[in-house]
Amino acid sequence: MAAASGSLSPFAVFRNTRFRLMWLAQLVSTIGDSLVDIAAAILVYRVTGSALAVGLVLMATAAPALLVGLFAGVVVDRYDRKRIMVVCDLLRGVFVLAIPFLISLGIGWLYVAVAVVSAIGTFFNPAHGSVLPEIASDEELAAANSMLAISGFGSTAVGFAAGGLIAATANIDWAFWFNAATFFFSALIISRIAIPKLEVDESTKAETVLLNLKAGFSYLWSSDILRSFLLVAAGIAVTFGLHNALLLPFAVEALGASEFVFGLQEGLTSVAFVIGSLFMASRADRLRAGQWLTIAFIAMGIVGVLYSFATSIPWAIALVMVSGFFNAPSSIAGRLIIQRQTTREVRGRVTSTFSVASSWIVKSLWSRSVWPG
Repeated sequence: MAAASGSLSPFAVFRNTRFRLMWLAQLVSTIGDSLVDIAAAILVYRVTGSALAVGLVLMATAAPALLVGLFAGVVVDRYDRKRIMVVCDLLRGVFVLAIPFLISLGIGWLYVAVAVVSAIGTFFNPAHGSVLPEIASDEELAAANSMLAISGFGSTAVGFAAGGLIAATANIDWAFWFNAATFFFSALIISRIAIPKLEVDESTKAETVLLNLKAGFSYLWSSDILRSFLLVAAGIAVTFGLHNALLLPFAVEALGASEFVFGLQEGLTSVAFVIGSLFMASRADRLRAGQWLTIAFIAMGIVGVLYSFATSIPWAIALVMVSGFFNAPSSIAGRLIIQRQTTREVRGRVTSTFSVASSWIVKSLWSRSVWPG
């Protein structure tokens, strides 16, 4: 498997029409997602002038993952995943479209809308991750994950830049309207993708849902690979959360960097991640996923230690770019482990468990850097 896939062009996966459509849908909707994230933060800060209020916006996006994320996995494993993605995109588009009107009723409604959109996303994300092995062959899977990672990371950077530009030059409401349009476009594209339906014969009573949730946990915990990866991923999530929370104050206070230079550092980190993802697109199957994780985690750990001793901006930027490069194999290898170690019937629950564990820890730690205590 390794030798054959390694000889393929990393872009060969785009010959797969279904993957090409999914990649396009993610590219557009992620630009909108990141655009509205930065727009919401800017709007809250304009209205309140409070860093605490900005931190609460992030908390509003993190809380739904903890509250409904695990149950979302059960839903994803029991219903048509394509329909779930289309409905989620349509609902998110409606709620985002309503944000400029809700704000006129009070800033609190912005938090409600952001939380609702995030809650809907907890159903979309595991459905999206679960269908990839259905539309890409095992030979294409590494390249498919790499290209989706590039799409997600690159479009996030574009969305942040667009959000800042709109906030500086136009009515910030345009950011929300544009985001709603990206969700509607994504729904249209996904509706055109042929995805096999998941047949489930059981009832949908509350008791059955709880039994399915328990079955998903049991499946995950009974797998040595998945159980070990979950424990490791939770620890790494704590490390990333603390690291990301300290990056800005360290750059400004210890290195004397301006906010612009810090933004440049983050942008170049994204570039390095894209390069790492392209590297993985053609080489991911040359080593086992666990080996890639080991290499990536050790490399990022060493870079993190070296970064703490940095005394100049160029040296700091070079180090975080190296870290960004190795973040790609850790991310892509993790996806491959989940996709290849789960059956189709439980993939949504397993994906949700990992998503909840990582996103909640990272976002909570980041927000505490803004809101200590």
